[in-house]
Amino acid sequence: MITLAILSVAVLGLLMIRVLPRGGGLALIGASLTTAILHAVLTPWPRSETLLNMIAGSAAGAALSWGVIHAVACRADVRRGQDDGHATSASELSVVAGYFLLGFGVCVGVAICVGLAMRAVSVTAALSSPAATPVTAGVAFSPSLWPALLLLLATLLPARTGATPRAIPLWAAAAAALTWALDAIPPVLPTGEARYACLLAALARWQICAALLVAAATLLEGAAMRRRRWSLVRSTPWELRSASSSASAGLRAGCCVLALTSFLALAAAMVLPVPEGWAYRAVLPVCAACAILCGLSLLTHLNRSFSVGLAEIGLALVSLGCAATFQSIVPARVGSPSARYAMVFNALMAGFAFLTWLWGWLAGVWMQQLRDREAWTTAGRMIPLARRFSFACACVTLLCGGLLALWPRFPGVASADDTLGRFAAGVGVNFFALLVFVSCARRGRRPVFHLVVALGIISLLGFVAVRMLPFSAR
Repeated sequence: MITLAILSVAVLGLLMIRVLPRGGGLALIGASLTTAILHAVLTPWPRSETLLNMIAGSAAGAALSWGVIHAVACRADVRRGQDDGHATSASELSVVAGYFLLGFGVCVGVAICVGLAMRAVSVTAALSSPAATPVTAGVAFSPSLWPALLLLLATLLPARTGATPRAIPLWAAAAAALTWALDAIPPVLPTGEARYACLLAALARWQICAALLVAAATLLEGAAMRRRRWSLVRSTPWELRSASSSASAGLRAGCCVLALTSFLALAAAMVLPVPEGWAYRAVLPVCAACAILCGLSLLTHLNRSFSVGLAEIGLALVSLGCAATFQSIVPARVGSPSARYAMVFNALMAGFAFLTWLWGWLAGVWMQQLRDREAWTTAGRMIPLARRFSFACACVTLLCGGLLALWPRFPGVASADDTLGRFAAGVGVNFFALLVFVSCARRGRRPVFHLVVALGIISLLGFVAVRMLPFSAR
């Protein structure tokens, strides 16, 4: 009876389509039909389903339906304008479908964001307890994956026709990726290595999705820009110089946000202990490769429109990814955790020393891109940033060297770290870092690196002195 009553409103709107204002009759018909369909679909659903998932799923289905109608109507308007030889305004159906798509899309987005926020709060609260803690919000507020996928499909077609910004599908895909990453955390968070395994699985899922999203957005936007420029070349070549080469509104900001979350996820994966098994052993190198891919994708945007902030985020991702690659060489099982962390500092020191040399060398090579000391290419504009990151990596190298030298003297560390192999590795990496500092000081002729060289010598002497203390006390 309720469905028939709602359908009667649609019939009333059809009869009064000539009386109501423009688009009002179609809006009334569309709202009535959508409400009737949603009521007929949601009525037989079991009441055990969560209310949030019911709202998100039903609104996502309605948004997908209206998205298809909106895309078809927009394409029909474009084809009609091409046949007439001039552009025509949007039809009533495309306008009404666009408004319904916007309304249901916002409803789905709010429901997904609320579910993700509640799940994140519950997981954070469970992580603060060392015992096996149930993730209470995982049952009542856990968002499903399929509403986010339906929302992604609903926004892809209008974005392809140019009716909506391309950043909206990026955010819908990010919501789906975050939902899939949180699904790796069970409703009851375990203890010990099982907890670390769940966290590493969630971080790896998000890292892979973020890298793929940023890379896909970069490639698709580049293809769209090339297609737009070629169309201008064929039709109006005199407007080619004034054509905008920037990305779609919000797309670059969305890529930057995903890149920053990828940076934080990789940093967390570097800190967490590694459980047993080759699958978890491969998490860190996979995350490092994804971070490097994400950073290189961001650096690709610089050829279209240079931005210092974007370049810094890309260089930071590439630097941390290379350092994590060096850390992945460290064995997962070497006795006590304190002994392994000393090896981690050793590997990180070697990685950041290599990055110090790499960015300094690139800054010297890119000097060829200067014309009268003025940068006229993207590589030339990257010279100050490369020098800055070379110095930053040198500072991190000294920090890792200080931690490596004083590690056995810290309270709570049971490892003396004075075996012959560890002593040779520490001295070798300190010498390598010292050679890199001297090379950067000579190549770049920067006085600040003379201070870095002096601190490198102090780090080397400190490492030798601390390791010799147990032998001198005998």
